[in-house]
Amino acid sequence: MDRYAGTYRYEYEYNTDSLQEDQYIVLEVDESTLQGWFYGTSDEFDDGREGYLPGFFVAEMKNLEVIEGALSFTVRLSSEDCFAEPVPLQYRRFEEVPSARFQRWQGPTGIESSETRYEGMITDQGIELLTRFGPRTFARDQGS
Repeated sequence: MDRYAGTYRYEYEYNTDSLQEDQYIVLEVDESTLQGWFYGTSDEFDDGREGYLPGFFVAEMKNLEVIEGALSFTVRLSSEDCFAEPVPLQYRRFEEVPSARFQRWQGPTGIESSETRYEGMITDQGIELLTRFGPRTFARDQGS
């Protein structure tokens, strides 16, 4: 499991100078158990964003499994778990993010609590994750 530990980044193709929507996966090993966190945007759970900016979240990867390079996990989220700007990678849970520093997202309230299952492949170079938008490549941070 140690070989999979690290930070992986998906570079969003429509980033602008004022809005960076990159996503991250952080994997760590704790007592020989692989743990992970997914940093993404509300687009993962929104049917279509028009006229408002995305929310940003960190969510623990539930039911995380890696078997012979095949990766799977589940993310649970609601619109109330999102912030108005990207969550720094030092935070692992919504409750850890300082509310005095990070404003809560004011997006539509119609995004109900949702659960999404992800699957993909993980190698020493990165993660190829299958999403409802198609495959996404998360490159491994060279420092991890």
